[in-house]
Amino acid sequence: MLALTLLLIISASFLNLYEARKKSAELLGSNWEAKIIGEKLATAIDTVYVNGAKFSLGIELPESIGGHQYKVYLDNLKGQLIIESNDGEIVTTTVVCKNIKNFLLDRENLKNKIEIFWEESQICVGAR
Repeated sequence: MLALTLLLIISASFLNLYEARKKSAELLGSNWEAKIIGEKLATAIDTVYVNGAKFSLGIELPESIGGHQYKVYLDNLKGQLIIESNDGEIVTTTVVCKNIKNFLLDRENLKNKIEIFWEESQICVGAR
């Protein structure tokens, strides 16, 4: 009986450890995916900026990160893109140019192709 009890205790400990590691790995994967999305958008914005006023670019972003909805917006004061998932995780990416019009990409926008273009000496980001 004692051996069975010890076996159950050890099994439960390993199960708890496995669940914690699995959740940690999923969170790390989601954070990396958000970082890649931010870098892709930042690169597109910087490309449009460098190529001048007649240049525009369209990109596609995934509708979810790790099964969670997310939104992307700009913090113009810090020059950062903020990628915020519905589960509360926040990832930031720096953008080089400063003349970007504030924007918000949410689940409705992310269903469509995202356009980055010039408008009145500012770079605009949004679904067209």
